[in-house]
Amino acid sequence: MITLSVCTGVSAKDSARERLRETYIDSLPRLTNPDDSLSALYNILDLSGIDNRAEAASTLLDFGMRHGNDELCLEMIRNLANYHFSNDSIMAELLEMTQSFEPSDLQKETLAFVKVFSEIKASGSMNEDDRQTHVVDLIKEFNSTPSDDPYDQVVQLFILCINLGGETQGELLESYFNILENKIKQLPVTTYALRNLFFSQESITFTNNGEYEKAVKSDRQLMDIVDIMQSNYAAQGRIYRNFDTYRYLYLRRMLRNFPALTLDEAEKYYSCIMTLADSVPDIKRAITESNDPHVFLLLKQGRYKEAIPMLKKRLSDNKSINIYQRRFLLRNLIKAAEKTGDDESLINASRDYVDTLKKYVKIKNGERYRELQIVYEISRLKEQNASMELQRQMQTNNFQNTIMNISIGAAGVLLLVACIFVFLFFRFRKLSKQLSAANRDLRHERDQLKETRDQLIVARDKARTAENQKTEFINYISHEIITPLNTVIEYSQMIIDSADDSKREYLDRFSQVLRLNTGMLRTFVTDVQEISIMEHNMMSIKLRPSSLKNICTLVVDSVRINVKPEVELKFAKAGAPDTSINTDPYRVEIVLLNLMSNAVKFTESGSIVLDYDVNGDNTVTFSVTDTGIGVPAEKRKTIFERFRQIDPEAEGTGLGLHVSRLIATLLNGSICLDESYKQGARFLFTIPVNKPEPASTAEAAL
Repeated sequence: MITLSVCTGVSAKDSARERLRETYIDSLPRLTNPDDSLSALYNILDLSGIDNRAEAASTLLDFGMRHGNDELCLEMIRNLANYHFSNDSIMAELLEMTQSFEPSDLQKETLAFVKVFSEIKASGSMNEDDRQTHVVDLIKEFNSTPSDDPYDQVVQLFILCINLGGETQGELLESYFNILENKIKQLPVTTYALRNLFFSQESITFTNNGEYEKAVKSDRQLMDIVDIMQSNYAAQGRIYRNFDTYRYLYLRRMLRNFPALTLDEAEKYYSCIMTLADSVPDIKRAITESNDPHVFLLLKQGRYKEAIPMLKKRLSDNKSINIYQRRFLLRNLIKAAEKTGDDESLINASRDYVDTLKKYVKIKNGERYRELQIVYEISRLKEQNASMELQRQMQTNNFQNTIMNISIGAAGVLLLVACIFVFLFFRFRKLSKQLSAANRDLRHERDQLKETRDQLIVARDKARTAENQKTEFINYISHEIITPLNTVIEYSQMIIDSADDSKREYLDRFSQVLRLNTGMLRTFVTDVQEISIMEHNMMSIKLRPSSLKNICTLVVDSVRINVKPEVELKFAKAGAPDTSINTDPYRVEIVLLNLMSNAVKFTESGSIVLDYDVNGDNTVTFSVTDTGIGVPAEKRKTIFERFRQIDPEAEGTGLGLHVSRLIATLLNGSICLDESYKQGARFLFTIPVNKPEPASTAEAAL
């Protein structure tokens, strides 16, 4: 079993490499051969630390431009794109520079590399909505207008995967990774830069998703690539060029995915990492800070008690680990605590894991939701494309059918023209006979229409006579009914007045019933008569100055006798200054009496209030408000029609509101139910203040 090596301190190799680099820099002025200068510049680049590499690469790029070395220039452009991908102006300059070279596989690979790295910065600065829209556009572009050039296809898919990775780490991203991998395999095997970039992105995604086998497979391919590149550089004499930092990243990630490794593999990778740490100070510092390789090996070896302190220390550094790493480390800490019986660590880790899991699930749900949105948009676009393709095919078929039909038609035109003359001759003879018969039919129809017209005139005259007779009958009946009713009321009152006090109270109850029913009958006859008058343009409006207070007081006093004891009857403006308007007071009183009578009839308790307001538009609005049963919603649109009642079992004829609407229209006013009032019913009756122009009776009837 491999034991852990603790990496501490800083190797002296940093200083040695820096001194060697300065030696090559000092030797440059003495070199006269371009090959020697190139070799020295390569060594300076390979010996440079992170802070000096960009400057060394720029120097090599200038050297390549001066000596026409396209391969060198393109390699340095890729290096500079890797160093400056977050600088938009430098990336734009590198892109323009790459486009100036003659097209080749190396030039296309470099161009694709720069475009992809530029997109990494652009994608990271987008918000979720803009990125999602961008992803849908990229998918639409890839599916509808794919490029014929394999490098352009790789760029399209790379940019799509980068932006899609910002939205989701799920199945949709993996599906496009698979497509991208197939496209990259079609490129020359020497396109190491693109392959390296692809497998790195793929491995990170698989690691975050917990797909350990796939992640390890990607990192092994990365290891193969760097081995090939290391060998190629060594063959070129670049003895200081190494990929130890990259190897460390790949080995550490494979060790992090230890569930997919055998114990021998895990110990082998750990040994390789420790060997790298001995030779590369940066790697040693990274291991000292994180202890990741130690933790992962301990977990693989089942040495949980030793792993617990390291896991806790790693988890305490919230800034350097993301939600995916934290979830992975907590899950292993819980497992280690369970294996060792460390209840305190188990409880604390479980609590932290629950909180982390909530955040993780929220992130995953958000990713899944955005992925479903993208899939929906893709499906919709595919459906649109299919519909457009079907439409295009139908148009093509229609065009072909049209050409065929035209050809067939043209072939038959001559034959048709020859037949037309023969046909027209016989047709003319037939039409002459049909025309004569049609003339006879028209004369017959003319005589029938004249006879029908005469019949309609007679029917119209009969209808007018019947209408006049109906009006005369209504007037006659009204007179013949109202006169006896008045007599009945008067004689009933005389009987009560002539009775002694002992019987008067008894007879008075019958008299009230008699007056109530005769009053209802008289109201019905009066309403029918007024409707007939208004519908036949026979009602006249007599405008004169009228006191609003007098009108309202008269109406209130007229209905007071019928108000129930539990109801308070009020005239809101009783104590206010009077207002005079030009109107027909008798017609206004009829409308208000109808509204007040309805309020009295349907209000068992509470209040009935008559009020008016003079409006700024030269109108006055009367309101009758009660606390009764109100008007059901289903009857609000029909209550102004004739013979419509709120309660069919209640007394009344159902004509009062209809008559009121006719009178309101005749006065150039309006009447309506205030549907915003919910404590009962409120009717609003509005008429002009100044002298109105009376509406026609035809309008009133409407």
